Amino acid sequence: MASQNSKSRLSGSIPKICSWVSRKTAASSSSGISQSPSLFSHPSTSSLTSEDSAVLAPLQLREESGISCPSPSEGTKSSTLVNTQTVSPAPKPTRLRAGPIDVELIRQIGSGTYGSVILARSNNDGSRLVAVKAIPKSECMLDGFYIASDVEEHNFVDNIKCEARALLRCSKARSPFLPQAVEFAQDYRFFYFVMDAYPMDLSDLLEHCHKRGTILPQRLWFAQQMVCAVFALHKCGLAHLDLKPANVMIKHNGYLCLIDFGLATTEFFLPCAYMGTRGYCAPEVIPVPGARHFQFDTQCADVFSVGQIILDLYLCPARAVDLGDPEASMKAIDADMLEVVTQTMRKPSLRPDIEHLVSHIFEDERVYNDMTNQRLVAPYWPTSDFWY
Repeated sequence: MASQNSKSRLSGSIPKICSWVSRKTAASSSSGISQSPSLFSHPSTSSLTSEDSAVLAPLQLREESGISCPSPSEGTKSSTLVNTQTVSPAPKPTRLRAGPIDVELIRQIGSGTYGSVILARSNNDGSRLVAVKAIPKSECMLDGFYIASDVEEHNFVDNIKCEARALLRCSKARSPFLPQAVEFAQDYRFFYFVMDAYPMDLSDLLEHCHKRGTILPQRLWFAQQMVCAVFALHKCGLAHLDLKPANVMIKHNGYLCLIDFGLATTEFFLPCAYMGTRGYCAPEVIPVPGARHFQFDTQCADVFSVGQIILDLYLCPARAVDLGDPEASMKAIDADMLEVVTQTMRKPSLRPDIEHLVSHIFEDERVYNDMTNQRLVAPYWPTSDFWY
């Protein structure tokens, strides 16, 4: 999440989860202990608010006997996309019960800096597919004691809390561009975020076009969707701070949805720090050597990232890094959209807010209203080749 060069520290989380399930079941049957510790109970961390307590409740984890553990090597890869043409038969699922949460774990579909994402099927809501993000507590705790030794580990704890709060706020917004039906749970070893599963992300589609050497005919649709999604997020009082194609999912109906809120904040200004992803992060976010107490506008930084994503959409199948003058190439494609991107790349004091981009990119307000209410039929939606 912090960089494109970040390597996954948790690629083997599913075996860890399943191994913990077996030990937890045996221990519970012998001692009768089922109470989980409260989250972030050590005094060195910031205390939980009532909002935290409401969304991060304790759970019990059980495994039904005779069910095998999914292996990360069986039909998985590091990105959210799993191509069905290369996926081996799915292993028998493991059941996860967490208070109101009851899902059948199928297989790992992604991994990141802080956790692994597992595709699962909800037992409470028919056969709805969900994504379970499992974050090991071992990264910051050992036997109930906080073991953070540096700033990075403190950021780990803060990012989990921030993501939980941001997801809860997004679910209350009822926007089609933000995650809905979010549930939270935890046990002694893992934090769990349970959300809707989506067929693919925007980076998968761009990579698909790049390999085939084809343009993206639906680029205007996705550019408009991108602006709508960030506008909905900012209206919630949130800034994302890690907008990039890999964090923009394409739903089954062709509409976009933002994910990965580990860096999201409700603050309008933050001190400069190394965060986000190279190529999409606004330049003013990066600290300047010798400068003191320098801050940046968080929502303004999101606007810059939106412009870079639109640039990707319109330069496809080429990549911006492969072009000597990406702006000149884009001008030959769409001069009007170039004006939008140019505005997002201005210095912060001259950069427009996301609401200004909405009025610029939509010629008719009725189109914007129809899109935000999902009354428009998408010109593209994931096919079976991209489904899980």
